[in-house]
Amino acid sequence: MLRKKKALIYFRSAGILCLSIILASCSPKVTVKNYEGVYGANPPVESYEPFALFYFPTTELSGYTSLATIKVKEAGLTINCSLETILALAEEKARELGGNCLQITEHKEPDVWSSCHRIEGLVYHIDHAEQYEKHIFWHEMRPLKIDNFRGSTANRPFQAATYSGFRYRGEERPGGRVLITIESYF
Repeated sequence: MLRKKKALIYFRSAGILCLSIILASCSPKVTVKNYEGVYGANPPVESYEPFALFYFPTTELSGYTSLATIKVKEAGLTINCSLETILALAEEKARELGGNCLQITEHKEPDVWSSCHRIEGLVYHIDHAEQYEKHIFWHEMRPLKIDNFRGSTANRPFQAATYSGFRYRGEERPGGRVLITIESYF
């Protein structure tokens, strides 16, 4: 009987350890290489402030100095690694570093070796990031302005038109809880 109890305790401990390892490795891994003398030059950028994302090298950034390199890749048994999730993690880290722009320099799609999107990019702090935004996410600290509308209103009976929508994502939390984030954008 004592042998069965020891075996049961062993299997429970092993199960808890395995579950802990799996849960810890479910999120993608974000690594940052800061550039000496540049990091910390700008305060963190708030989530409602403009943020530009470039998927290719561009001359728009030729006059700016890169703050850091960001890599987002899988971390073992990563399960939440869609392109949207990976880009959101990279943007969050770039904002923490004081950047308001991310230029993707490498994107690897899921393949035989990995089920995750993997990216590498350069972080910048640029002037007028709002002119490069594709979406403006609603936040009470950032009301829409007429300048946010880029299309011409010439020969039209209105001053502005918009497309709006929302996105949502779920994130598993400890204790079997799920955090659902819903964002409205224009």
